[in-house]
Amino acid sequence: MVELMVVVAIITIVAAIAVPMYSDYITKTKMADTIHANGSDRTNIAEYYNSNGSFGSKADFDSSEFAQNFNSTVAGDYAQSKTITWLSANAVRVDYDNN
Repeated sequence: MVELMVVVAIITIVAAIAVPMYSDYITKTKMADTIHANGSDRTNIAEYYNSNGSFGSKADFDSSEFAQNFNSTVAGDYAQSKTITWLSANAVRVDYDNN
């Protein structure tokens, strides 16, 4: 009986360590897949920046055809939506959401 309790205790300890690590691994894999599937976003953002010299003001960027069209399509199996946010004339942030 004692041996069985020791085995159960060991299995519990291993599970307590393994489950969170596995969950983190799955999350990172989904994030990597989303970024890879939407790799053209990086290219499109760079092309917009290079052709305009900057992202301009927040109002100009938010009303641009680029920003409006950017949020309309998302690729991959894990993200349902994406949002581009103006941070400065030289920086934007892209958020992917799985709702």
